[in-house]
Amino acid sequence: MPADARIAAVGSLGRLPGVLGDLAARAGGGDAVQAEAAMEAMARTDRPAEALGLLLGHARGAGSPYAVAAVAGCCAAVPPSALGPVLAGTLTGPDAKVTMRKQAARLLERLRPPGAVDALLGAWRDPGLHRDVRVAVAASLRRFPDDPRAFTALDDAAGPYASEPLLRTLFQARPDEYAPAHRPGYAALVRRLLGAADGPGVRFRARGAFQTWAYWYEGGFEDLLATVGDPDDPAGDADLQIVQGLVTSGIIGAEILDVLARLLPAAGSAGPGRRRLLSLVSVIGGTRGGDPHDDPRAGLVRRTIELLGDRPLLLPQVVDLTWEFPPLADVRAASADELADALDALAELLRDRPLLVAESDSRLRRILAPGYGRRPLPPSLPLPAARRLAGRGHLTAHLLAVSVTVAVGSAAGWPDEWRAVLDDLRGSPHPDVQGKAIDVHTDG
Repeated sequence: MPADARIAAVGSLGRLPGVLGDLAARAGGGDAVQAEAAMEAMARTDRPAEALGLLLGHARGAGSPYAVAAVAGCCAAVPPSALGPVLAGTLTGPDAKVTMRKQAARLLERLRPPGAVDALLGAWRDPGLHRDVRVAVAASLRRFPDDPRAFTALDDAAGPYASEPLLRTLFQARPDEYAPAHRPGYAALVRRLLGAADGPGVRFRARGAFQTWAYWYEGGFEDLLATVGDPDDPAGDADLQIVQGLVTSGIIGAEILDVLARLLPAAGSAGPGRRRLLSLVSVIGGTRGGDPHDDPRAGLVRRTIELLGDRPLLLPQVVDLTWEFPPLADVRAASADELADALDALAELLRDRPLLVAESDSRLRRILAPGYGRRPLPPSLPLPAARRLAGRGHLTAHLLAVSVTVAVGSAAGWPDEWRAVLDDLRGSPHPDVQGKAIDVHTDG
């Protein structure tokens, strides 16, 4: 008969009583197709405990892939009191193949017979345990958070048993897999494993895992902040990426200001100190939430601006942060006086810094001009700012005044009050400002 018909016939035997002997004979026969079908059917017989013993025997031979797959289906029907010793013996048995031992570790966790954790711990403590089996044991142990011995044992993954596959497996755990009471324990484990992750690939996963778990970590971050804040400590370059993630997520807040203060002396020279400082400032600028007036992290931006404000070499960073802080962060929520004060202060800040003026000019046009999904500003809102800037004598103020006037005046259709500001700028003592203002067309 065709092979598929014979396979179906052998498979149907598993649903009949008293056929285990016939299936065992076929499983040990020379026909590989029938042998595979017979092993699969053995998992469904009315004598699962006996079938399990037979399948484990086949798992040691040439048919091991089929037997290992069939064992999982068979174990679910074996009484737990009988299943535990069988799986424990398979896990540590010297004649069991690696694939079957890995399967035993997974089944101990999935079916949880009495003594499952003891069996897993016994295998874990074996210094000669095969590396792949150890990974399977670790994956099972991490799913027993109710037993404090499990997480404690996994500490050795950061020590004598460390390997990249093992660490990768443990870093795959997610907080939503655990009850809230158990999350701090696993977060502490991830933090300890972080130090053992020295390969570039696993180090990347370690950082991502710790950032995921950091919310539940109760041990503090003083060591990470200390290394990042010390330009002479090479470990700070790796820890910097972790700290950046913690700042972005809001887990680390005002504590980062002390790190910035320690790095400030290095801001005037090339090297790790300046690189770390600029990286942290950039992250702080991106931490602001939706409403800049209600977001508590706006205070962190403000204090960072104050810390860096008297450093000329850090003026680009100060300006970037200024755009992330009210009222420039949301001009529509500002009053006319607040906007005028902010742009006046920005003009003073940018004196004699032409490159930064050009960058700010483009940003100013973007926030003031109408855009996709954004209605024009009320013309009266930026008018005091334009008038005040046009009344200043220095070039920077006049250049910013032109930007404000062109962006708002053209969108408003050039009402008289905006034409008056433009006329004043056309009489500016600065030729560059004069030329820009004269070239603005207000008709049509």
